[in-house]
Amino acid sequence: MESIILLHGAFGSSMQLQPLAIQLSKQYKVHVLDFSGHGSRPMPEEPFSIQLFMNDILNYMELHRLERVSLFGYSMGGYVAVYMALLHPEKINRIVTLATKYLWDVDTSAQMVQAMQPEQLVAQSPEFIKALEQEHVSDWEDVVRHTIVLLQGLGEQVQISMAELGTLTTPCLLMLGDRDRMVPMAETLQVYQLIPNAQMAILPATPHALEKADAAVIAYHILRFIPV
Repeated sequence: MESIILLHGAFGSSMQLQPLAIQLSKQYKVHVLDFSGHGSRPMPEEPFSIQLFMNDILNYMELHRLERVSLFGYSMGGYVAVYMALLHPEKINRIVTLATKYLWDVDTSAQMVQAMQPEQLVAQSPEFIKALEQEHVSDWEDVVRHTIVLLQGLGEQVQISMAELGTLTTPCLLMLGDRDRMVPMAETLQVYQLIPNAQMAILPATPHALEKADAAVIAYHILRFIPV
């Protein structure tokens, strides 16, 4: 049975992936994990980074004796999945991403960081803060501040270049919701055109937030792309 690891997004945890895990559990051996500092995992000593999260996957695979897997990554999780495929293609069969932003620069990063300042979230997004408090064992402000450092790093130093995407050998399915206001459709199309063996799917009536997406629809596309 094919093993698939589900990867959450920024500010998220394995908890947000449970509906999808249930949908896939009859066809695959499903694994979900928390990245360092997320969900049940304590805050690491080092800053959040794509490298750190990739190592979380590698350590999980070693612990569970998984030699090769497929990956589903939501938002930031998809970015980590592609980053890992570039460095360790021998460990990945196929990749599915949803709502992943691949193209970063200083201006884009700065805009997101500005919207994520803790004092601004307190004033404008009390429900978001409540969700963070319920989802993570770490203090929600620590999660936010570490994520800000991660986003600043993505803007200042390219982790995945356009040239590297053209060398990716792992088959990829890039999914995007038609109502996603965070990731431009033209950007996902550009990345799809760069990656050899890539496919693209647009999910109807789907915003960026995974909680508002239809897990059954996501599972349908995964099942079509990753052989059971």
